[in-house]
Amino acid sequence: MAAQLFKGPSGERKTLRDFTRLSLAFYVGLLLISCYQQIRLFSHGIIDSFFNTNLLLATLHHLGFAAIIALVLSFAFNALEARRPSLGAKLAVIVFLGVLGLEFLLTEYFITQYKVPLPGVPGSFATPPKFLGLRLFLGFSVLCAGFYLVYMRSGGLQLWISRMYPFTIVLFSMFLATLLSDKRPVNQNKTELMLTSLFNHPESAVTGMSEPHPLYGIPPVSPRDMIYVHSIFSGDDFDKAYQIARGLAHDGQPYRAMALTSHILWEVPGHVDAEILMGRLLSWEESYFKSAEILERVVRTHPVYEDGYAALLDTYFWSGQHRKALQMQPLIEEHLGGSRLLGAKLERSRSALLESGVTNAETSGNYRNQSGDQP
Repeated sequence: MAAQLFKGPSGERKTLRDFTRLSLAFYVGLLLISCYQQIRLFSHGIIDSFFNTNLLLATLHHLGFAAIIALVLSFAFNALEARRPSLGAKLAVIVFLGVLGLEFLLTEYFITQYKVPLPGVPGSFATPPKFLGLRLFLGFSVLCAGFYLVYMRSGGLQLWISRMYPFTIVLFSMFLATLLSDKRPVNQNKTELMLTSLFNHPESAVTGMSEPHPLYGIPPVSPRDMIYVHSIFSGDDFDKAYQIARGLAHDGQPYRAMALTSHILWEVPGHVDAEILMGRLLSWEESYFKSAEILERVVRTHPVYEDGYAALLDTYFWSGQHRKALQMQPLIEEHLGGSRLLGAKLERSRSALLESGVTNAETSGNYRNQSGDQP
């Protein structure tokens, strides 16, 4: 490959303008890998669309990754070209194609096992994806062809590139900008992810947690669902994440909403709106016991929050626990006084009990639960 790229007069030294074309070809190769990842994830139903914010962020992160690799490699390129013409260029081709091959390998693992294998981390490696060798051969062949075509077709950019500061410096400034953007596995360079995970507490990179949340009893978000979460939410604004999850629930996507809500509660335990939403989602799945458990906690910790009572009364009604609903009345009157919304929900449960033959005196609601404890 390197020999084919650098046909020309013998003894001709390659310059940084040639190196810039190689860097550009490397960047295009990274973009091809991102597009392949998006297509595979979309075809598996993990993400909702090919064109989304995640693809834009991946484009930005690839730019920064290409910049730092090119900047570091440029010194070796110049030193080797001074020794022997085209030697530095051949090294650059080997490094760029080698990184593209590694990136493609890690991406294959990511889109089939939903995590990047990390050497030395227990539980990181799993059975290789089916037909991995064939896909690697075909994919790397496409990457090599794309790399060659971009380099050969970018010769006309030499004049434009020569009129600006060294392109690697411009790319490096872009790399600094990417440090301000949030990086998630779904939009981050897999090679960079692997290296940073190894250098920064590799034990934290294991995603094999199976223990339920100690506060809510909900399982961790699966690696597959985390890809979807990262594709629609990036950053640390979990109030915004709640609004997204609420919108998904109202749009008839309860499974998606539950994945994002679970992520919020794992990251920010005590997020009351997410707790209420999780309680409602569990009720819709007819997991009434777990729903009531979470919503009863909300009522205990936020006794003046009407939404918590409303969700809990709905759970009691849908599960036929009308007596427990009426036992809430003194607590509601104590902390909220008169609430038309909650009053209507209490009356609904009272009517259901009357229809089942319970006397009016028994449905007065002027008592707490038999243990005397608040829910």
